[in-house]
Amino acid sequence: MMCNPYENAALTSACGGSMHPGGLRLTSRAARIAGLSPGMKVLDIGCGEGGTLQYLKEKHGVRPHGIDVSAELIAKARERCPGADFTAAGAIPLPYDDAGFGAVISECTFSVIGDYPGLLGESFRVLKSGGRLIVSDIWSKDGLLEIREIFKNAGFRVVFFEEHLPALVTYALSLRQAGIDPRALCGDVQDRTYYLIICEKPDTFS
Repeated sequence: MMCNPYENAALTSACGGSMHPGGLRLTSRAARIAGLSPGMKVLDIGCGEGGTLQYLKEKHGVRPHGIDVSAELIAKARERCPGADFTAAGAIPLPYDDAGFGAVISECTFSVIGDYPGLLGESFRVLKSGGRLIVSDIWSKDGLLEIREIFKNAGFRVVFFEEHLPALVTYALSLRQAGIDPRALCGDVQDRTYYLIICEKPDTFS
């Protein structure tokens, strides 16, 4: 059986429980820009141990829902964030009804799964009209201009985009210091960068 690197306790320790470049500081920035608000139903795709949802619940009052393929990580998430709804399952297809979420967040999950069309299609389906999709992830430096078009072609309206290369470099250094080869999670950092994109599902009637 292939080992899931995100189940590595050393990784959790190295990243302070937030297993993506930028950590909760970038999560906080994204939440503010996207306008997450109390009572909003938010889905975290690839939620891991639930660190992001715990933060969003405490700081923004959202109603947290998380999905991750790892049953081990989901069990830890349920302990970490009581009252949230967690599901151990794959993301394509997402096991949720259409138009049920005000926001979908995915931090360093699209690049792990690799199926951008599938994940974008499912994210679009489960979002309400006017709902926000927040993605932060790794991409090649040379192909960064493609990102906006990929999301636009999936039907989204891009409302915010920025690069966060220093966050990726710091993340890779933290992994190396913990004895983890950064290439296992990030590829060759010399050729990669990290981006944050926030998109809106257009209102059907607009």
